Amino acid sequence: MKAESQTIRAGVLLNRKKEKVSRKYMPTLRRERQLSPGFLEDGPEEEEDTDYYDSRRSAARRRFDEDLEMEAQAEKRIINAKKEPKQNLREPASSHKRKGIESDEESPPRKIPAAHRRMAIVYDSDED
Repeated sequence: MKAESQTIRAGVLLNRKKEKVSRKYMPTLRRERQLSPGFLEDGPEEEEDTDYYDSRRSAARRRFDEDLEMEAQAEKRIINAKKEPKQNLREPASSHKRKGIESDEESPPRKIPAAHRRMAIVYDSDED
């Protein structure tokens, strides 16, 4: 008899706790049913409705992507700017020299490079 009463009492306590928890953490479906019928009529449609945080997140993500793209473009410009002066110095010099000369026979004789010369250092002396 004592065991039965304890079981019944435990069941009653368990049911109370379940009800308390279910009231505290009510599923979203039940909460939506509690709203008045005209509450959402003026609001946006479900397809149009964007979550506040999602829209902010997507805007931040878009800005981040744009910043990355701008940074990549700036790096490309820097790299191209570093390459261009070298190409400009080499290409025109060689192309201008070679335009009028079509064969080696027409070209003037090449200079023979001079042998390596030592630089003579002259010291002024006080004996004059």
